[in-house]
Amino acid sequence: MRDLAPAVREVALEVPDWPEHRAGQYVDVRWGTGPDALVRSYSIADAVLTDPNARTCRVELVIQLPADGAAPRANDLASAAPGTRVHVDGPKGERLTWAPGETGDRPLFLVAGGTGLVPLMSVLRAWARAERQGAVRLVHSVRSSAGLLFTEDLAALERSKPFELATVTTREAAPGSPRPAAGRLGALDLELFGWPPALVPECFVCGPPGFVDAVTRMLVQMGHSAACIRTERVVPLDA
Repeated sequence: MRDLAPAVREVALEVPDWPEHRAGQYVDVRWGTGPDALVRSYSIADAVLTDPNARTCRVELVIQLPADGAAPRANDLASAAPGTRVHVDGPKGERLTWAPGETGDRPLFLVAGGTGLVPLMSVLRAWARAERQGAVRLVHSVRSSAGLLFTEDLAALERSKPFELATVTTREAAPGSPRPAAGRLGALDLELFGWPPALVPECFVCGPPGFVDAVTRMLVQMGHSAACIRTERVVPLDA
């Protein structure tokens, strides 16, 4: 486990007999037994084979912790001790998926709201492992710098690949940001940090429903083809 932010934790599961999957998918996890058992859906942040012979895969998920600092619930995956057995069903979902080669040399434009970054990290990591792919730009919108996720991972990508990251904070000005003040993500941000429609980028948008609807509308108004926009609406993790 590792904490990505004050109330966000990444959990790694060792899953045997892992099937082929695509970046951007999710799994359903059942944790607990009897009347206390819960099934929750989690986007896959990464999935890497650790034992090809047994098809064992290290699957990384991200979990929202109680915002008030309280301990995780007893039947919450975040409270599981190392070695605890859980049931994993998946991978599932096709709305926000990507595989090397399917977009050729076209650039990717990823737009994430809050924890909507999680499945897009899976896309980024698959892209980073591939060869001869188009460049990528990511815009991550968060309330404040405290909500930033995967900061070390993204910094490493910026150093090694043709990747550009822009952070948009809605409630406080981010240090070093080219934006003059905090505020909601707008069309000017998408124009400044994104790709022009003439390059026909493949756009991935993930976040709360209102965020996804607004960003999709702005992208279309800017001239991006709706056929090149993939979306996924998420609710707060463990809501």
